[in-house]
Amino acid sequence: MRRLWPALVPLAPLLVSGVVHAASYAPAPLSILGISEAGAVVANTESLGALAYNPANMAFHKSGYEVGVRGLYLNTSVRAPGLPYRTGATAPHWATMPDVFINAELTQHTRFGLALNEPYDASLAWPATAFPALTGADAGLAPVYTELQVYDASPDFTYQIGDAGINVGANYYYARSFAANTPTASVSGSGTRFGGNVGVAARMGQIAFGATYRSAVNIPVTAGTTVHLPWQMAVGLHGTATKELGFEFDFTRSGWSGFTSPAVPGGPTMLTSAGNMNSYRLGMHYGLGEGVALRAGLGYSQVSATPFSARLPAANQEIASLGATQRMGPWTLSAGYEYIHFNARTVNSATALAGPVPNGTSAYNGSYRSAAQVFGLSFSRRFS
Repeated sequence: MRRLWPALVPLAPLLVSGVVHAASYAPAPLSILGISEAGAVVANTESLGALAYNPANMAFHKSGYEVGVRGLYLNTSVRAPGLPYRTGATAPHWATMPDVFINAELTQHTRFGLALNEPYDASLAWPATAFPALTGADAGLAPVYTELQVYDASPDFTYQIGDAGINVGANYYYARSFAANTPTASVSGSGTRFGGNVGVAARMGQIAFGATYRSAVNIPVTAGTTVHLPWQMAVGLHGTATKELGFEFDFTRSGWSGFTSPAVPGGPTMLTSAGNMNSYRLGMHYGLGEGVALRAGLGYSQVSATPFSARLPAANQEIASLGATQRMGPWTLSAGYEYIHFNARTVNSATALAGPVPNGTSAYNGSYRSAAQVFGLSFSRRFS
């Protein structure tokens, strides 16, 4: 336990500081390693940046910490039927998000970890004129502003059994800011709720396996309004092709249901149209010698069909990423870049708007386009 304190002291200013908003409806990476390898790090037993994705990997580490910061730039637009131009969302495009992970050896076989990050942060503002179908008597249903900002503090315990680790942890979610506004009504609030996670990691020679599950969480943010965060399941296989070249393939499935809000007059019943999402990710790293490694990743996420919502429009995603790390004794400096291309999504519903909920109706018909870029920088230190 004594080894935990050297990790905490240099992090104190960050742990008590404020956090700047991000503006994304895409799931946020949890570390710079995740950015660099397109999130394919669930079975990575070597890098500290993998611990935020699967704390069971702590079985292969002793004590250390990582501190990182992510910057995100995104844009999204729609061309609705009858309009000769595209309308861009006016939410802030640039935002920064910090990531922290601390791990400590409690006993020979027991590890403790603490992750602090911002896994969900969505912000999107449409002009009231973006959807011509929402005019006249229906003008009050326009989705002029949507926001969801969630922080996660996750204490975890991992027990080592031979060449394997088993993890059990909690997730304390703080929905710091929620908003769902129309031109005539708005709902805002905040709330907290606990969730849980479990994970396993095992290493067999040059092959490693990892799996993790995080529970769904229902966060009451104001009277009559509940945000439903998705459950997530991920499995990964990590291998070493040569002494210099390593790779990992991950599969992730998550289940969104959005939010229920009878408190919004004529309000939406779903926050996002993501539904269940399957993600396939490939990460690679190549050692150049003298502590330098190059990293890259590719990913594809497929969204299931659901009643479409323009509040946080979802679409299939293609991901490409690059990164590099430099080890200097116990220190490691990492940098990464990720580009997320949302496939153009054309909504052409034949269901006319006949009530107070635009989701799934022709009111949201149009051609949607989005793209995001994520930048990241981190440093880490191992104590043993």
